[in-house]
Amino acid sequence: MKSSGFLAEQAGHTGAALDAAVEDLEMRKYLLDRRPKESTTHTAKVVMMQAKQTERHNEAEEKEEEAVCVCGGNDDDLEVLRQQRLQELKQQRRQEQEHLAKGHGEYTEIIEQDFLKTVTGSTWVACHFFHKDFERCKILDKHLYEIAPKLLAVKLISLNAEKAAFFVSKLQVKTLPTIVFFKEGVAVDRMIGFDDIGGVDEFPTSRLVERIHRAVTGTEEE
Repeated sequence: MKSSGFLAEQAGHTGAALDAAVEDLEMRKYLLDRRPKESTTHTAKVVMMQAKQTERHNEAEEKEEEAVCVCGGNDDDLEVLRQQRLQELKQQRRQEQEHLAKGHGEYTEIIEQDFLKTVTGSTWVACHFFHKDFERCKILDKHLYEIAPKLLAVKLISLNAEKAAFFVSKLQVKTLPTIVFFKEGVAVDRMIGFDDIGGVDEFPTSRLVERIHRAVTGTEEE
């Protein structure tokens, strides 16, 4: 079993591979459309995560109000500050709920047919191009599953490179694993292999979080 690897050149076979992939994806879509339980399960997960987020924000609002109450100073000024802070918390809650509705908070595998819709559907998307037999891809999967619920601002997805010949060629993905970062549908950064996170198989999840943060903000996480 390989830990990682290079993709074979496919330029001369892209058209034929894409035609075959489209047929396969259409069949997959047909089968998926006949499985309403999956949609129900996803909806249930979103509702549960929204409930947890609401509970967390309610606690934050209560603490904010308590903090304002114990502070001295002019009552009118404190009320203005309190209202401003509560509005910020409510805006943050709305944004997180929108993210959850779009599938943020979960690390999911998509098919090539859904690729464009997915990477253009959120402001930030990180796509892991993987090979099912590469050990390093499996290692990366483990960390991304752990990160997803804690990183709502970025939608985390994976795509089987063997079944996505068109986009592998279009994005010039040569080495697996590779994570491509998209902002509003445009590829803006990528992590190739493990070089950016220490170059070894054993690395803390926080190091990958830092790499994602750098891709999104352009700076190291403090």
